[in-house]
Amino acid sequence: MCNKHLLAVILFVLPLTPGQAQTGSLWPASGSAGASTTLYSDRTAASVGDLITIVVNLSASASKNQSTDTSKTASVNDTITALGYPFTDGTPDWYRYRNQAPQVTWNAAESWKGGGKMSNTEGYTTTIQARIVDAMPNGVLRVEARRRYNMGKEKSDLILTGLVRREDLTPANSVSSSQVADLQLTQEGKGPLTRNSSKGWLTTFYEFINPF
Repeated sequence: MCNKHLLAVILFVLPLTPGQAQTGSLWPASGSAGASTTLYSDRTAASVGDLITIVVNLSASASKNQSTDTSKTASVNDTITALGYPFTDGTPDWYRYRNQAPQVTWNAAESWKGGGKMSNTEGYTTTIQARIVDAMPNGVLRVEARRRYNMGKEKSDLILTGLVRREDLTPANSVSSSQVADLQLTQEGKGPLTRNSSKGWLTTFYEFINPF
């Protein structure tokens, strides 16, 4: 009787062991995409197409103050003592007027003063899902994320790209933006609001050729 019970237990356990997948089996084929070799395998994202969560918390500020002050003054007071050839028949020199040689007086002054000040503070906070587009042999993952906002006729695209180390991922497959290398966060807008907030091509051209 004991042997019969032992045989029944063995026959019940054997189908639960993940091995070579059979037709209709609940276990994925060994080596197939997304397959797990054990019930406790590591589910950290590592393959192309896997999704990770990036917690974006960026803050940056920059300031610059520049001023320039230049001045230049020039003064010339000269007398021309020779202008052409004098007459040789005893008549006054043709280049004199009332026995006075022509004089040249020239004064010039130049002054320029300019200054500029720039201050910029930016911050961005969001959470976005990114897709692994390349998995390098050294464990570095290239990720890319896109998000589109549609507000009426205005469209805004948020594009994020960067490099993430696999060991920086949490068990929930999330990572902070401070741990993303070569992080590029781009906001692209298209619509009437974007057009009205930008200078026209004629204004831009005029500012380019205007020397003042």
